[in-house]
This record gives sequence, structure tokens and C-alpha cells, in this order.
Amino acid sequence: MKVFIDNDIILKISSIAAWKEVEETFRVKRDSFYVLPTAKNYIQKSKTVKKNYTEEVIKYALEFIATCNEITEQQINKDDIDSLSEVPNIDAGELILFSVKNVNDFLILTGDKKAIIQLNSANEAIKEKLEHKIVCLEKLLLEILRNNDFETIERKIKSNFCSNDKVVKIAFSQSDLSVGKVNECLSSYYQDLKNKSNHFLYLFILIYLIIN
Repeated sequence: MKVFIDNDIILKISSIAAWKEVEETFRVKRDSFYVLPTAKNYIQKSKTVKKNYTEEVIKYALEFIATCNEITEQQINKDDIDSLSEVPNIDAGELILFSVKNVNDFLILTGDKKAIIQLNSANEAIKEKLEHKIVCLEKLLLEILRNNDFETIERKIKSNFCSNDKVVKIAFSQSDLSVGKVNECLSSYYQDLKNKSNHFLYLFILIYLIIN
């Protein structure tokens, strides 16, 4: 399976050093990961990134990128690019991710909830291609929490995670914090996105059924 990853997810998962956990979640190896051609340059030079993340996180993110594949022109459907360019609120990175060719088995990891919702305005071929292929940040964090020590993840979130992420900030700033409260909060936002995004979000239940 190929896993295509946006820049926002790279930074946020790198901030909690959880790429091994992501590999375990999807049962893939690092050579299955594909990043945007802009990833390295953006994370190295963006003033916004430097403002929101520590040097340690940026260094970790760049080391992660160096171990991944880069999305090539051959992997992009140019007709999809042209079509999606007419849809508002889909930025350049998501435009590429949503235009990857329909390979047999792939997923897209993105933190851009607006872009996911806007896919409802895409043409039918694109919507069919992306059905159950997208993993949002909230669900990814839920899976990481489900399989790992809560206190460890909590500590990393509070020390390194982007302070501009309102959803995660709310989830981890509750009084008498517990894994149950965090799960409930993240699940609420995930369910809201699921309701607004038709059938684009990945069904983790399929993995559970196979395992069990």
C-alpha cells in the first residue's frame, strides 16, 4: 500500500515522534510513504513552521522526509489537477494528493479538513477514486493513542505539538485529563468531519475485522 502524506501531517506526527506507530497502524514499511515535492523546502524555509515548531521537531521532520519517496509527475493525474483546481479551498498540496493516480491500494493522510469537505464538489470520478481513502489527523491520533501509552503521547503533545491546532489543543487542555476525555473530544470532531465529508474517510473498522 502507498501512503501519501501532506506537510501538515508530517510536522504534527513528527512533533510526537510517532512515525513508527503510524507504520504499525497501517501495517506498512517506511518505503510505502510518499511526500509532496515541496515538503523538504517548505519545512526548511517556512517562517510559519519555524514559528510553530521547535528546531528539534523540524530536524526530526526533515530526517523523516529523507527516508520517504517523493511524489512524481508520473503518479499524478493531470486531468484531476485541472478539475480540482476549480474547487475552492483546496490548496496546492492537497491538489496534488487528491490527484494521485488510482493505484490498487493507497491512502492519503491530511490535516486539511476544509479540503476534505470540499471534495463533495469534485467530479464523480474523483469522488469514487477517493472513497474511503483519506485519513484525517484526529483519527490518526486516536489510533496512535489506542495502541500506545497515553502519558507519553500527552507529554509530547503538550511540549512539541503545534499550538495553532485548535482541536488538539482543546482535547489536551481539559481539566482532569484522561485518555477517555481525549478520545471523546477527538472522536466528536472526527464524527463531525465524517458527517460532512460523505464517504471519503478511511474505515479503520475493516482492519479490526481482519485482525479479529
